[in-house]
Amino acid sequence: MDSDEPGVNRPPRPFADPAAPAPGRETIDAPFLNSAEDEHDWDELGDVAVATAWLRDAGLLPAAGIGEADRARLVALRADLRALAAANADPGAPDRDRVNGVLRAVPLVAQLDADGRLVLEPAGEGAAAVAGTLLGITAAALLDGSWSRLKTCRGCGWGFWDRSRNRSGRWCAMRVCGSRTKMRAYRRRHGG
Repeated sequence: MDSDEPGVNRPPRPFADPAAPAPGRETIDAPFLNSAEDEHDWDELGDVAVATAWLRDAGLLPAAGIGEADRARLVALRADLRALAAANADPGAPDRDRVNGVLRAVPLVAQLDADGRLVLEPAGEGAAAVAGTLLGITAAALLDGSWSRLKTCRGCGWGFWDRSRNRSGRWCAMRVCGSRTKMRAYRRRHGG
């Protein structure tokens, strides 16, 4: 059932691989990247009320709500993080200027967590805290090398965690997006 309200009754993605989530705190990044889908025209950050509810459900927004300017900044951050994840599917280094620009978007504070590990935490509240949490996770993943496993599907654009041994994954699910892509290529080659 479809709804005019973004994010409500959105179609399920049964082919996404729930058995292959990102490790640790990176589990937050993929759902944020996947909080919109053009194919079915829904966006969890599409308006202030829906965005506030989604961010709370995701555990990213503990108290205060967000305003329209905050929502727009989070949509822009999502686009930047998607672009960085998409670059992971292509050989070569990520665009250094873009990475630096994204990481400078929100101030972060380095501190020790309860286990004595160094973590980057947001220095703000509300939407700034959401962005800071996401950027802190991204920075930590860039430092430990795990960021290169967060990619976007070449078939549908969905963010996924590449669990392949040689980090060569291209699709969120081979049986759907991979098969579609290979079938299109076959038809092009054979005039079908």
